[in-house]
Amino acid sequence: PNHIGQATCRRADGASITVIRTAVTYFYRRDSDQKNQGAPGQKMPPARAAAADEAHLSWILPVLFLEFLAIAITKSLLPERLNAFFGDHVYVWLGAGETVKGFLAFLACPAMGRLSDATGRRPCLLVTILGTTAPCWILAFTDNLIIYIVALAASGAAAATFTLVFAYISDVTPPADRAAAYGSALATLGLSFTVGPPVGALLSKRVGDRRVFLVALAIALFDTFLVYGGLPESLPPAKRHHKPMWDPRRTFQLLEKDLYLRRVAGVVLCYYSGVWALVTTLVVYAVRVFGLSTVQVGYLLSLYGLCTMVAESVIVRYAVPLLGELPTARLGLLAFAAQCCIVAGATSPEPLF
Repeated sequence: PNHIGQATCRRADGASITVIRTAVTYFYRRDSDQKNQGAPGQKMPPARAAAADEAHLSWILPVLFLEFLAIAITKSLLPERLNAFFGDHVYVWLGAGETVKGFLAFLACPAMGRLSDATGRRPCLLVTILGTTAPCWILAFTDNLIIYIVALAASGAAAATFTLVFAYISDVTPPADRAAAYGSALATLGLSFTVGPPVGALLSKRVGDRRVFLVALAIALFDTFLVYGGLPESLPPAKRHHKPMWDPRRTFQLLEKDLYLRRVAGVVLCYYSGVWALVTTLVVYAVRVFGLSTVQVGYLLSLYGLCTMVAESVIVRYAVPLLGELPTARLGLLAFAAQCCIVAGATSPEPLF
């Protein structure tokens, strides 16, 4: 049950999903928190425990930033290449790749979560970093975009970064502080997309696309070195436990039994169906219909990342205490619906920005 929310939530892009994820995590982590407190004589002093938690978070957030920076730095280069390579069939190829990726992620997230419960978080993070960044740096060695689509689809098998990062945060953060910590993690994602796309676009004008893809590879390798050589393990051997391999049927059985979880899953399913339809096609559409340049695409994605940072680090932090969790979630969903309407009615690139 600890991984059901992670199985249905692939990646959070809005304030509403931060609130939903916090509620699900708290609902299913209460019992495990009680089990993991350890014997009374083994408790760490509060001041020391707080310092240890802060040290763990000071490592995991840069790891998260670098992984998605490696992805973001190439994002502004792809739309023009995809349109030129696939022509009128670009949406079909992208849709097929993302569909396979999503299905594999549905299987991989809970399976990787269970594996990390047995082996620790660090080894699994190494796999996810190399797997999720592979579609980006593989273009340093080929110009065949079919290989990119295949790598994109296959990367779903490693698309468990947020499953592991949220598990890591849950390991080292008291329940009362997790909402803020989750928001910081998602704001870090926004920071990577604020910095990466314009940097990649400007860098490609000076040194060419291929070297930008090589930079993405270098960032990914440095990130794995950071995990292997510096990131503290959040789950000590004494707290690890082996579970049976994940059976997808159990997810649906649990959803059938739990009305609360079923409603949350329905919200997440509807939300992400819209999110991935828009995210997958938006920049390709902007280049194809409005003729945006690589640099303009970089600025568009950067603005999207900046707004994500504001939503996660500012709006959630202040709106939840002021409005409550459910009204904030509704506000986030309404904001995304408004975004879709603006994109649908745009007759020039300015409304996209």
